[in-house]
Amino acid sequence: RISDCLFNGHGDKLEKPFYSKNKKLSSIPDYIFQDKNGIFIVEEKYTFKKPEQVNNLYDNHKIQALTYLYGIEDFKPSAAYVCYWFIEKEDDNYKIVEAKAFELVKSEGNKNALLKVYNAVEALQKRGPYPFPPSQINYKKCVRCNYFPYCDYKAGNDQLVNLTHLPIDESSNK
Repeated sequence: RISDCLFNGHGDKLEKPFYSKNKKLSSIPDYIFQDKNGIFIVEEKYTFKKPEQVNNLYDNHKIQALTYLYGIEDFKPSAAYVCYWFIEKEDDNYKIVEAKAFELVKSEGNKNALLKVYNAVEALQKRGPYPFPPSQINYKKCVRCNYFPYCDYKAGNDQLVNLTHLPIDESSNK
């Protein structure tokens, strides 16, 4: 696509984030472009996986891109693309061997997927139980979680994460 770059999130490290209408969300996408069809966002991801191993967007990447698509009021983008760059290490150098891009557009299904995640995060922030099947536990991330010492969920015996027994830092709610 022939387009103009309106914003480069990799540029000046002093770039100010974009905020949602209600100022609850802030974001800095990798790029915002404009072409004859309108404004679109590009989010880059790098992976050592083989191209045939990535046939769909990762859920967290999809939600990130949808947040940009629905939340950046300044530009009103019509699409967001998640671009996976597949890299290999050769000696002490890295090279890109392939790329795949996934397009996301505004739709009722995408809007509902985004709202479902944000409602779950809001419930968790209010210390409500959060549905999280044990099959989705990523132990590499789990052990780095701030709540790891307090969490009974890591045993994988429950379908809900419940942080109600943890002290609430009231200063973060202001």
